[in-house]
Amino acid sequence: MRKILGKFDVPAMSSQGVIVENLQQLQKHVPSIVKAVNADPSLALAAAANPLFAIEELGYQIPSGLRRTVEHRIRFSLDQLERLKKLSTEIHRELGDYFDIESETELSRVLQKELRLGKPVSGADGAE
Repeated sequence: MRKILGKFDVPAMSSQGVIVENLQQLQKHVPSIVKAVNADPSLALAAAANPLFAIEELGYQIPSGLRRTVEHRIRFSLDQLERLKKLSTEIHRELGDYFDIESETELSRVLQKELRLGKPVSGADGAE
């Protein structure tokens, strides 16, 4: 069964679009995603700037717990992901504290509090 979402033809799995439960499932949809993106120049531009946005515009729903994994696989090669994981582990071990290394607010807090570097940066929500 297929469902037309806007002018894009994507496989239907629910009334809200395709619910992606894991990376392997998303990988199976890549050919239809690429076809839809290539068919629409404005969507192709959006995909170049933010691939997850384009995927979601096509009706795919990516749960919050899977978003970072998908973002990493889009942005990094497997070798780069392995290096990122090793560096993150080393940073956490050296500081003796776990924090979200990709969060500007948390990274700023750690740099200021633990390493006494710079002034804390406000997060996207304006919180210190």
